[in-house]
Amino acid sequence: VAMVATIGTDGRVSKMQIVKPMGMGLDRKALKIVRKSRFKSAMRLGAPVETRALITILFGLPCYK
Repeated sequence: VAMVATIGTDGRVSKMQIVKPMGMGLDRKALKIVRKSRFKSAMRLGAPVETRALITILFGLPCYK
């Protein structure tokens, strides 16, 4: 699932938009994962600024031998 997210000066995500959905409930799961995450904010002239970022969440099946 790929999404564009706005990351605030506090590192929290304020807005999210799915740009490459997968369906099957994975889009909702990816939004939940990113909403709970904290990021390091972008810096401009030594001060934190709000920025937009492309975030990709990869889902896979466990590999058993």
